[in-house]
Amino acid sequence: MRTRGFTLVELLVVVAIIATLIGLLLPAVQAARESARRSKCSNHLRQIGIGLQAYHDARRRCPPSILARRTSAEQQPGHQFVGILCYLLPYVEQNQLYDRVATALDLDTESTPTSPGSGGRAVQPWWSVAESWAAGQTKIPTFECPSANPYENRRTFSNVYTNPGKNVEGTNWATPMPEVGRTNYAASAGGCGNHTDPDWAKYAGMFWPRSRNTFRNVQDGLSKTVAFGEVLGGYSGDTFDFAFSWMGMGDMPSAFGLPIKLNRPLWYQHGSAHTDVWLVCLGDASVRPVSATIDADTLLFITGMRDGHSIDAGL
Repeated sequence: MRTRGFTLVELLVVVAIIATLIGLLLPAVQAARESARRSKCSNHLRQIGIGLQAYHDARRRCPPSILARRTSAEQQPGHQFVGILCYLLPYVEQNQLYDRVATALDLDTESTPTSPGSGGRAVQPWWSVAESWAAGQTKIPTFECPSANPYENRRTFSNVYTNPGKNVEGTNWATPMPEVGRTNYAASAGGCGNHTDPDWAKYAGMFWPRSRNTFRNVQDGLSKTVAFGEVLGGYSGDTFDFAFSWMGMGDMPSAFGLPIKLNRPLWYQHGSAHTDVWLVCLGDASVRPVSATIDADTLLFITGMRDGHSIDAGL
């Protein structure tokens, strides 16, 4: 009896069928993985939002977006430049880390004049104090989006925040600084924080430098107002130029809209590594996906807390 094997043509047909099946399955596998990453990102935002709720319950107010100057007239020296995520550390199981920073930088110092005879206490920026510098090098997964890689950048911001009358400002190191912990989440400044221009001030968000807002100040409703949103950093074309440190990440404005390519924002814009959606956490700690094609006015309305427009954020 003769045994019969596969012919070359039959083998090629089998190989072609297998390749076709792989080609069909691979996008589905990739989509499933991205769905899982997006779900995890949503959970991170949810944890941050719950942390905000817990902080407000304990202090009867929200934390500031950052300990930085409140007006353009204030001097740069004499500020800690510690961002809002530091205040939420105890609520994401990082109590010891918070205690180290709070002690080193005197986080309860509301006003920091440093001139002789002013009665204020001089403080240092977080990167100039050994304890807070060490703390800032901690990588905290809850503060990072699993779909993004915030460590493939060229330069890193030590602080970013809105400045009334001056839009957005920050300080960055001219090197990648891979040792510094990153974040993909920022507090919402609304239009451009507590702006000096009344036309922009009406779109103020829940946070700005040294703000002390309460939930009562959120006149449009906590479930209608963005508290936190995704950020990626800053791109120059397809080059990942700037990343954000979690220790100094303050408030991000919505005045400049979402980028045309959601995963290629400028450093002063929100952005997202997810396909066609920007994830936000509202004041009530719920998380919503916002369409990448949201118009500029609606973006202002959902990020402002007192503009008189109570619009559902989300697709």
